[in-house]
Amino acid sequence: MIKSASSVRLVLVLGILMKSLTIKEDYVHTEVCPMVLEIKSSVAMFDSGLFFLTKGLIHGFCISEDAFWRLFTDAWVRSIVTETDSLFLVLSALIWAMLWYQLILWILFAVVAFCYAAIFSLWRQVEFALPKNRLLLFLGKCCRWFNIIRIPGQSDAPTPKTCVRTRPAADYVDCLTYWTGRKLRHFWIYFSGACNCLYSLLLFCVVATAALRLLCIFAGAGWVFRHALSALGFRERIDMHSEWFRHLPKEDYSDHILWRVLDRILLGAGGAVTSMGWLPWAFFIAAAGLFLYLNWKKGQDFEKRWADGLREQCLESALGSQEDSKGVPTS
Repeated sequence: MIKSASSVRLVLVLGILMKSLTIKEDYVHTEVCPMVLEIKSSVAMFDSGLFFLTKGLIHGFCISEDAFWRLFTDAWVRSIVTETDSLFLVLSALIWAMLWYQLILWILFAVVAFCYAAIFSLWRQVEFALPKNRLLLFLGKCCRWFNIIRIPGQSDAPTPKTCVRTRPAADYVDCLTYWTGRKLRHFWIYFSGACNCLYSLLLFCVVATAALRLLCIFAGAGWVFRHALSALGFRERIDMHSEWFRHLPKEDYSDHILWRVLDRILLGAGGAVTSMGWLPWAFFIAAAGLFLYLNWKKGQDFEKRWADGLREQCLESALGSQEDSKGVPTS
């Protein structure tokens, strides 16, 4: 029941953040930073002097967050609604998104994962204290249907029980770290699982959005998404945003400069590419793709065998070798 509810809550975290994004008529020349605006209003309500001192720092974070969210909002405004997207905007937003992902969001995700782990560690104790009657067991089975996301690093098997170590603590710090780690091992499993899930989910969103925008730029697929969304009931919103942003230029000078630089680079490397021909490059791409696929299949097979009993076999083998080494005399 814990894992089933956890999957829904992890999706709600990103859902709340995405719902806070609102596209207004002044979207083109204003910052999109819902998280920093919440912090800004909280600081202003808490202390006016502190807000005055940190106003410049908060504004800098707002600009950084704006660059991150525009990777997603521009996919709607520029790629789908107006078809005015450019390669320069995609690459710039993607770089800022990865920087924000590495430098800022890991702090936010750690805070969210900590609260998540604390709540579900407490709920785990409550769940184990409940009587195992038929009704609660039936409800637990029903909740498994809501387990829509597999949290990386979290299996269906419970954490294995271990015996208390016989070795005495080396010092006070060693004693403290050992017992806190032992008592809080379920907490850290929930914490690491939530962090991994949020990281993976956000990385997928970033890559998928960048791929969609590139598809709209190079294949002109914006009208396909626009008609599909219109059929799903977004016709009024698309028409309203088309009217708001009808003055967006189809081509930017920055994009022209980027394409000129890319042309120079490709022309410089074009001689080496054309002299080798297309066959070696096709063979290299196919071999790289085959290797990545086989490596992925190997990892999936290992995880399956590890969950099916390979871990226990390795532990038994290690314990058996230790027992055999005890009977071997040493010189």
